[in-house]
Amino acid sequence: PYQNGESEMFRISTQHGMTDFSADDLPQLTGSPKQVSWAADLRNVRGRYLANSFDQMFRNARDRGEVTDEQRQALLAAWSAKHLTEMSNASARYWIDHR
Repeated sequence: PYQNGESEMFRISTQHGMTDFSADDLPQLTGSPKQVSWAADLRNVRGRYLANSFDQMFRNARDRGEVTDEQRQALLAAWSAKHLTEMSNASARYWIDHR
């Protein structure tokens, strides 16, 4: 249940209106099985943090009259592009070292 034109990592849920994060379209992590498991958890935490940060930033800007609800998807696409390089890092060691 997502709106059209969504980014791959971040999507606006039509059920609750909040931004969701999904690692489904990100590269598979590499490393030992234990590293990959730990790094997947770390990457998911970072993704959820970024989604929550976007929602807070958007709400604040909307409340100040700087953006409209209609501009949200374009802003989300820009937000996703900004964080794509970091979130696409497939090295489990990267995520563990940068936790």
